[in-house]
This record gives sequence, C-alpha cells and structure tokens, in this order.
Amino acid sequence: MPKNITQEQKDRAIQLRKSGYTLREIQHEVGISIGHLSRLLKAAGVTGDTTRTLEASLARWEAARAAMYDLLSDLLDDAASLRERMFEPYDQWVTTTDGVVKITLQEPPLGEVAKLSEALRRTLVEVNKLQAELDRGNSTEQARNLLTQLFDGFQTIAALADPINEPGTYDSDYDVETDPEQR
Repeated sequence: MPKNITQEQKDRAIQLRKSGYTLREIQHEVGISIGHLSRLLKAAGVTGDTTRTLEASLARWEAARAAMYDLLSDLLDDAASLRERMFEPYDQWVTTTDGVVKITLQEPPLGEVAKLSEALRRTLVEVNKLQAELDRGNSTEQARNLLTQLFDGFQTIAALADPINEPGTYDSDYDVETDPEQR
C-alpha cells in the first residue's frame, strides 16, 4: 500500500516546481514518485519552466553528437591503422623436410590482405553512412541500425585476425619446441 502524501509534501513540491526544479529534483527533495508528482502538480495547475529542461536536453543532444563524432574519428584512425598493418611483415610457419620453420614475409599473403580489405571497405562505407545520418540529424533508430552494421563489420575484422587453426593452414599454434614427439 502506497504511503500517504502529507499536505506539507504537496506544498513543498508545488513551491519547488514554481522555483524551476525538475520532477527528478523534486522527487529527491520531497520523496514522492515522479508519477505522483506529475498528477499532483497537474491537479494544482502548476506547470514548470520548460525552457530549462529544453536547454538541458539540447545540451545533452549536442554532447552526444560530439561524442559520436569523436567515435567516428577514432574508428577512422583504427581503419588507417589496420590498413598500415596490411603491409607490415608477416610471420608464417611452414613445414619443410627439416621440420617446421618460421619465415617472415614482407607482406601478408594476398588472400589475407583481400579479406581484410573487403571487411575494411564495408566498415568504412558504414562509417560514412553513419556520419551522413548524424549530419542530417535523422532518427535515432536509423543511426542505431547503422551502428549495429558498423559493429558487425568490426566483428568480421576481429574474426579475420584470429588464427584459423585448421588442417592445411599455417595459422596454427603448433610449436616444435613444445611438441613431445620432437624430443
């Protein structure tokens, strides 16, 4: 059973609302739920100063947009870093007649570069779409869908970074030094 709201609480809530307090601030001050406060203030004919709430909402919206642009910038930096890694030396284990030997290629195999390039291309397309959505200020749902697609693109890149560890590949974790049959 809900507790009874005293006349003192009602008067204090009305006074605070007229002073420009938000419903959440009044809730913490007086100890009445937001739903009860809303009904109480409506019945008393008290309306709040919505300009303060609107200004705060706009400030939060702009802060969120700025954070999204920071994220986009970071994602583009990550993409540039991944692109640089596609042309770095690549260690590969090869089985020879003398056993397993580690060789270093000047660049990763073309198949690996092609897979990474395609995933990177798709991800950058999604980054550009997200940036266009943010610039146009379209709905949150569309931006959320683009973020989901962007996240899926990065999951694809992460999956490509994991070793395959299947027979016939050179990405296994096999180490001659720890193999008991090689001792």
